Amino acid sequence: AIGILRTAYFGGGHGHPIFDSELYPQTFKDKKNYRKGTTVINHFYEKLFLLPDKMNTDYGYKEAKRREGFMREFLEEFFLEWSIDDPSFTPDNWIKNNKK
Repeated sequence: AIGILRTAYFGGGHGHPIFDSELYPQTFKDKKNYRKGTTVINHFYEKLFLLPDKMNTDYGYKEAKRREGFMREFLEEFFLEWSIDDPSFTPDNWIKNNKK
């Protein structure tokens, strides 16, 4: 829960939009370009969902996966509210559109 708040707080403080369906998550090769031209929601895909695989212990991995599940539930609710007129607009569908 704190990670979600920190993400929103940081993004808002730096003028990042909450979400833009035309801006898909990116893969960054260096820290210099990280978070330029992206959104608060993209941060979940660009960094937070990658954290479990960076954990050094079994406990760390399990805890990171638990938190990832909570964040994914949050995004399901976010997308439901964001796209009230189009219930087919889900996180999975949005990401799939990026890969076309």
